[in-house]
Amino acid sequence: MKVKLKNIKIVILFAVISNIANAQTANVSTEAQLLDAIANPSIHTINITRDINLSSATPAGGIEIRRRNLTINGPSPTNKATINVKDANFGKSEHYSVCFAMFRVSSCSLTMNNLIIADMPGINSCDDFVLANSSTFIANNCVFANNYGTVVYLLGSTFIANNCTFTNNRAVGANCIISVSSFSTFIANNCTFTDNISPRGGVIVKNNSSFVASNCTFTNNRSDYHSGAVHLERNCAAYFYHCTIDKNHINTSVPNFLGGGIYVGDNNTLYIYNCIITGNTVNRRGEGTVLALDQIAGDGTIISGSNLIEGENGITRDLVFGSNELTPEGYIMPLSYAVSAQRLTANDIEAPDEIITKSEILQKLVRDQVEKARPNNRVTYGSVETAPGPVILLTLQLKTSPSVIGKATGGGIYEYNDKVTITATTTDDSYNFIYWEDKDGKVVSTQSTYTFNITSNLTLTAVFLLKEVSLQLKTSPEEIGEVTGARKYEYNDSITITATTTDDCYYFRHWEDAAGNVISTDSEYTFPITSDSVLIAVFEQYSYFVFINAMPTFMGSIEGGTDGYYPCGRVFNLEAIPQDTIYKFVYWSSSDSTDTLGIEDTLTLIAKSPDTMIIAHFDNAVGIEENDIYDISIVPNPAKNDFSIIFENPDAQTISIELLDISGRNILDIFDGFIETGTQIYKVDFPLSSGTYLVKFLIKDKAVIRKVIVR
Repeated sequence: MKVKLKNIKIVILFAVISNIANAQTANVSTEAQLLDAIANPSIHTINITRDINLSSATPAGGIEIRRRNLTINGPSPTNKATINVKDANFGKSEHYSVCFAMFRVSSCSLTMNNLIIADMPGINSCDDFVLANSSTFIANNCVFANNYGTVVYLLGSTFIANNCTFTNNRAVGANCIISVSSFSTFIANNCTFTDNISPRGGVIVKNNSSFVASNCTFTNNRSDYHSGAVHLERNCAAYFYHCTIDKNHINTSVPNFLGGGIYVGDNNTLYIYNCIITGNTVNRRGEGTVLALDQIAGDGTIISGSNLIEGENGITRDLVFGSNELTPEGYIMPLSYAVSAQRLTANDIEAPDEIITKSEILQKLVRDQVEKARPNNRVTYGSVETAPGPVILLTLQLKTSPSVIGKATGGGIYEYNDKVTITATTTDDSYNFIYWEDKDGKVVSTQSTYTFNITSNLTLTAVFLLKEVSLQLKTSPEEIGEVTGARKYEYNDSITITATTTDDCYYFRHWEDAAGNVISTDSEYTFPITSDSVLIAVFEQYSYFVFINAMPTFMGSIEGGTDGYYPCGRVFNLEAIPQDTIYKFVYWSSSDSTDTLGIEDTLTLIAKSPDTMIIAHFDNAVGIEENDIYDISIVPNPAKNDFSIIFENPDAQTISIELLDISGRNILDIFDGFIETGTQIYKVDFPLSSGTYLVKFLIKDKAVIRKVIVR
């Protein structure tokens, strides 16, 4: 059975979920670094590496934290960092002109781990260290010491304290050390409250709020009126489990101020299980009551079980249930047995005539009320023993990992062996629930909705992982190119894909999606992948201009192709055709090579490079053979500025040498005249643009052509 405290709805928030991505961590060691990190909304974890003293540099009115999750960590539980607020700026601001709060937490979550909060001076009577409004404040392994003012003030919020100490704090005005107000909840686990002083109880619970204390100690706390330890004001509920409430005190002589340990005001519910309540007093006179409902209070109810209650303790208005061990001077008495409205004390019990002693009052209570409530109880003098045993309540705390992803429901307080159902749901579609794990990392269930019987205090974490997304890569055309990077990835991974051509006639153009939208023009493309995707590497064919010329043009022509742009890889089947029988085809040449391409009149050409020039060379059909002039050489070739023409002349004869451009137009007359036999050398030193040129030898009206390249 999940415990419900009267009609008050307790909402325990163990995590505030948001959609913050890329949360950052800051390590700080100075006040300036701490304030900068708190002011930076992208930082969600602050690690304090050494003690920090706050100064007047803190904002007037306090530090505001809104709509974010923030965790402030000290080094470790055994090596806490101190935040000393003694010299902080406790001035008022334009927006907060009445009271100061060191941390104003609104609509978010603040977690403090392994910290010591000390020496708040309390300049104003209503100063707070943490003022939480519609938020969650979590303190783990923290110490709140020597502070002057309210340590935590809750308005519609939740405060969870685990393994914390509250000591030597002093509230002023009409305040208390911890104020739980306006539908708020305070949960304390393994905490110590000692030597705190306040006007209205160390912990005050009011206005439809609730307080849950498990394995806590309240000792030597003092107040001016109504409870030294815990004060339930109205319409509230408190639950104490395995707690010790010892030597707490009210420093007043006003008769109606009661409850040295716990004061229960108007229309509240108080649960006490397996507790030790002893030595609590009012004004040190032995008149103190621990469970107090004064005569003007309303319908308060106490439900208690298996408690040790000693000394001058105990007035309550209604029924007491359970098995309580009461010392001779300790009792819990329903106020309905009192005469008129007089306050009852241990030494001044006024009761109906048929009840003579305190023991008889107790036994009548047992017979008339307890046995009706629990038929299995065995009644003995001065005590009640219960056969079923005490009720044991357990705490179930739920978390999510990552902390800002997903929601876990079903946490709370349950009776031993209750059947519990918890549920994990994702708040981000990019994540899947994987499993529940315990605080040691052991997997306890892979079901998002998990039902089990609870037999111990538990902390369970719902673990979420990023979804896997698939990337498929293609090429267009299909058989051109290679792509890498196609596989499965985690959601939002940064990935790199590459595309390379496998055909020299093609180049990479762009990546596009399945709908044809261009994604990137980089062949190596890096991006975050967030969904199953198909990307296509688009390759495009080169287009080249091809020159196809006959030279001289009056001697012949070429069939099978003309000048123009052609796709790379285009195949030409060319044929050189003389214009007349008096002319003949001699050879093919190209601007890409100094070598002859062939002497056959047909040529197969594949366009593979830009600006390719193919020339069919023609000559006179009748005349001297080319070897009449032999060993013709042009050096250097290719040439840069000048070159020399060297050849052997076998006979004394007339010869002319011309330099032509690639189209056959005369550029320069190199020589024209009679030469003797032997080696001939002619140097050409003439300004020429880069390109291909022809050297034409004319002997006895017959032509021989040689090519030279100028760079």
